[in-house]
Amino acid sequence: MTRCGRYRILWLIGVLLTLSSRQPLVAQEENKTITGTQIYAPYDPNAPSAKANNLQLGLQYYRDQDYEKSAAVFRSLYENDANHTHYTYYLYSLIGIKEFKEAEKLAKRQRRANPQNHRYAIDLGYLYVTLGEVQKGHKIYREAIESLPARRQDIVNLANAFIGKRETDLALETFQRGIALMQGTDNFENELASLYYTTQQYDQMAEAYLSLAANDPSKTSFVQNRLQYYLGLDREGEIHEALRIALLRKVQSQPDERFFSDFLLWFSLQEKDYSTALRQAIALDKRFDSNGNMVFNVGTFCLAGKEFTVAMEAFSYIRKHYPDDPIYAASLAGYNHALFERFRAAPGPKDEQALQIELSLREAIDELGISSLSLQNVRDLSHLYAFYRGKSNQARELLEKALTERLIKPAEKQEVKLDLADLFLFIGDPWEATLLLSQVEKSNKNEPIGHEAKFRNAKLSYYIGEYGWAEAQLDILKGATSKLIANDAMNLYLFIKDNKDNDSLSPALKVFSRAELLAFRRQYDAALHLLDSLAQNNRTHSIADDNLYKQAEIYEKTGDFARADSLYQQVYTSFPKSILADDALMRQITLQKLPQAQEKVNALYEKILFEYPGSIFAVEVRENYRSAIDAQKENSTIPLPEIKK
Repeated sequence: MTRCGRYRILWLIGVLLTLSSRQPLVAQEENKTITGTQIYAPYDPNAPSAKANNLQLGLQYYRDQDYEKSAAVFRSLYENDANHTHYTYYLYSLIGIKEFKEAEKLAKRQRRANPQNHRYAIDLGYLYVTLGEVQKGHKIYREAIESLPARRQDIVNLANAFIGKRETDLALETFQRGIALMQGTDNFENELASLYYTTQQYDQMAEAYLSLAANDPSKTSFVQNRLQYYLGLDREGEIHEALRIALLRKVQSQPDERFFSDFLLWFSLQEKDYSTALRQAIALDKRFDSNGNMVFNVGTFCLAGKEFTVAMEAFSYIRKHYPDDPIYAASLAGYNHALFERFRAAPGPKDEQALQIELSLREAIDELGISSLSLQNVRDLSHLYAFYRGKSNQARELLEKALTERLIKPAEKQEVKLDLADLFLFIGDPWEATLLLSQVEKSNKNEPIGHEAKFRNAKLSYYIGEYGWAEAQLDILKGATSKLIANDAMNLYLFIKDNKDNDSLSPALKVFSRAELLAFRRQYDAALHLLDSLAQNNRTHSIADDNLYKQAEIYEKTGDFARADSLYQQVYTSFPKSILADDALMRQITLQKLPQAQEKVNALYEKILFEYPGSIFAVEVRENYRSAIDAQKENSTIPLPEIKK
C-alpha cells in the first residue's frame, strides 16, 4: 500500500471516531438538536425568554392600537399565566376590538378567581358603563365600596382603580369610606392631596398636605418637596393663593402652634417674599426664643437670592440681639458680604460709596481675624481695593496673606488664587494671571473650581485675541459637570465662532474683545471709544447687536441710564431675532425705578411674554407681571387686561 493510501485510511478512521464520539449526545438528550459544534434547545412558547418576547410584542401591538394582534398575543399569555398584566392588556384589547361578550367573560372569570381584589369588580362595572348599562355598572361600584375591609392597601387599590377609570368622585368616596373604616388611624392625606390636585381642588389639596405634615412632622420635607413641585407648575397662581390662605388660617386659628408658623415662613421664602419672611422669622424668634438661628437662615437665604438689603436687616438683628452668641461672628461676616454685594450690584458710579464699604469691611476683618469665617470679607475687600479704590498693591498683599494663613482651608485658597488671577489681569499682567489659573486647573482637574479656572483662562485668551486656543478650551468645557460653567462656555464658544471672519485676522472681533477687556479693567471711556468706532465701520457685521448691548451695559455702569435705556431698546428693535433681545428687555425693566414707570414696565413684560415666550426669563416675568396687575387692580377702578394663557 502506498503512503498516500495509508494516510487516506487513517483520515477515514479519524472521521469515524469523531462521529462516534458525538453520537451519544443525541441519545442522551433527545430534546436537543446538534448543528456543528453548538447545541440549541427547540423553541418552547412557555420558556421565560419566549414569554418576555411575546409580552414585548403584545405591548408594541397595543401601543400601535393594533388590538386584533395584541388580543391574540395576550390571550395566549393569559391562558398560560393569568397574572394582572396579561389580564389587563387582554381585557382592553378585547374592548378595543369591541369583543364585549368575551371581555365580560374575562372580567367575570378574573373576579371569581380573585374575590378579594376589588379592582377586578371595577373592571366589570366599567365594562357595563362603557356598554351603556350605567345602572348595572354603578351597582357593582357601590357594592365594591360598601364591602371594603378595614385594610389600607385594599382601600388604596380600589380608589386607584376608580382613578384609572376617571371616576374621581367615587375615588374620593372610597377614601372617605376608608377613613371611617380605619377609625382615625389613617386619614389618607397623601393620596387625597394627589387626587385633589388632579381634580384641581387646590383648597382641599393644601389642607390635606398641611394635615399630613402636621400629624407626622417627619413627612414635612416630603410635603414641601411636593408643594414646591406643584408651585413650579402653577402658572395661574391658584395653588399659591390656596396654600397662602390655608396657612394664614392655620396660623391665626392656632397662634401657639409653631409648626404652621414655620411652614408659613418656608412658603414666604419660596414666594421670594423676603421682607415678609424676615418679619415672620423675627416674630418666631421672639416668641419661641430660637437664639437667632431662624433669622440667620433667612438672612443666608436672602443673600443667596440677591436680596441684599433684607439680608443685611436679618444679620443686623442678630448682631444687636445676640452679641455674645457664637452666631454673632457669622452674622457680622454675612452683613458685610451683603453690604459689598449690594454696592457692587447697584448701577451707576460707586466711587463715593466705596470708602464707606472699605471701612466697614476692614473693621469686620480686624474684629474676626483672617480665617475661613472671614475669608469672603477678605476677598471682597481685595476686590474693592483693586477695582474701586485704586489700591492694587494693598489688594495683592491681602490676598497673598490669605494664602499663607493656616486657618484657611486648602480648597478655599484655590478661590483666593482665582481672585489673584483676576487682579493680575486687571493691572495688565495676563501672563501671571494665566499661570495662576493653570495651577488651579491642574490641581483641581475634575472639580468645579478646576472648570472655573479653565473657563477664565479661555476667556483671558479671548480677551487678548487668541481665539483658536480659546475655542479649543471652551469646546472641552461644554461638557463640564457644572451647568453654569457649561452654559457660559457654550455661549462664549458660539459667540467667537459666529463672529470670526473668514480670514485669520477677524478685525471686528479683535476690537470687540479688546473693548471687553478695557471694560473689565473699568477703563470705560477707552472701551466706548473702541465700540463707537466698531459701530461706525461694521454696521452690518454679525457683532453689531453685541456691540449695542455692551455699550448699554457700560453706560448703565457709568450712571447714564437714559443712554443705556435707549441702546437696550435699539438691540431688540434693530435685531428682534438676536439672542440678546430678551436680555435687553430685562435690563430695560431694571432701569425703570420710579413708580410712574410701571406702565412702561408692564408693556415690556408683555413684549417678553408674547414675543419671546421661550425666554429663560418667562417664568419670572409672568410672576412679576401678575403681581403688578394685581397691585394695580387694588388701587384702580379702571379695568385692566388679564394675563393671557
